[in-house]
Amino acid sequence: MWTPPSPSPPPSSSPASSSPSKSLPSESDLSDSDPDLRRHNQSFGSSISTVRTVSVLNDIPFSELSHAGDKARFVIFHTDDRRWKFPLKTFFEKSSALREFIARPFESSELFDHSLDNSGMQLIRLMKVESVEAEEFFGALYYADGLLGNSKLSAFEPPPSRTSLQTILSVLKLSNLYDVHFLRKRALAHLSLAYPTSLEHWDTRHLRSTFPLKGCDEVGFTYFATPAEILKIIRIAKDSEALWILPSAFYECCQFDMKTLIMHDMFSDGTIDLDVQTKILVGATEQVELSMKEILTFLRLPSSLTEKNGCKTVRKCADARLGALETALGWVLRWPLELWGEDSWDDEQTMVMCMGCRRLCSQMLRDGRKAAWKKLPEIFGMPGWGSLEEQKAATL
Repeated sequence: MWTPPSPSPPPSSSPASSSPSKSLPSESDLSDSDPDLRRHNQSFGSSISTVRTVSVLNDIPFSELSHAGDKARFVIFHTDDRRWKFPLKTFFEKSSALREFIARPFESSELFDHSLDNSGMQLIRLMKVESVEAEEFFGALYYADGLLGNSKLSAFEPPPSRTSLQTILSVLKLSNLYDVHFLRKRALAHLSLAYPTSLEHWDTRHLRSTFPLKGCDEVGFTYFATPAEILKIIRIAKDSEALWILPSAFYECCQFDMKTLIMHDMFSDGTIDLDVQTKILVGATEQVELSMKEILTFLRLPSSLTEKNGCKTVRKCADARLGALETALGWVLRWPLELWGEDSWDDEQTMVMCMGCRRLCSQMLRDGRKAAWKKLPEIFGMPGWGSLEEQKAATL
């Protein structure tokens, strides 16, 4: 338990109290050139990256930080291996968690810790946070306040501005921790474009997403996230109570080979809780069933139906569908929505079908994909799309 320093105000002759406020410096000033920062970098060791700063620190007692109405009041935030010096006002005004910590200095906190160095410099440690996450969060927070226009930290604008998945996840995680609602909303808006609530938007998400596609698997399907990333997306969406993101995120997760997921560290170390693990394992089986029960039914059309539809080559078309079905059963059935694409109609086996059968099969496929999409929330134990879309609209 730490004890805050004496609440006596700084001497009136200090530069911070007597000098008029100055405009924020340019990028050339964002270095550890001032003595305070150089001293703090040395205390962390030569391997520690340069502190990001926007002015000279104004030392004040910790008990007075609750009156952070002046941008000239700076503190140093730090993780285990990196430090940043920023005006307290922006973080203080946007974060109820930080305000609560400062208002109750004698109570323990799971999010922050306070200390002083030998010279009395105010330090606030960010608990349970990785340096790269803090870097992304501070960039988003202070750019939004117009304070870092020339710095090397990354901005985080609302969609349709481009960003990265790492930035989205970092900002969302820390916005949840620190109750920074405008950044939480912004991060969820980005994530919702890649993990939508409609089949139409799922089919066009490669055009709508604000972060780029990742690699491809051995059969050429394109992923938006790696196994580790999709597990993080599911976990943070659940922590954010952003349930509308989960069905399509679970769906993408279950497209990966189950052995890859089960052997992943996030499964074995408890990062992914048992409830989510169960949903993934059950959902993977359900997705294969969707392929059989909803998607490939058009290849099992009875000849009596096609004949009634006007087919004049019933046997020939039936043989073509049977051959196409045998081929499709060797494909990746855990990808029901992507199992049969437009290029699949160009296969030699389906090309021999009459136009009437092709049109009927095409309509049945469209209906099957809609039915499969409608069932996604259910197979992962969530409310229907209507309820999820209402929650999304209320949140964003």
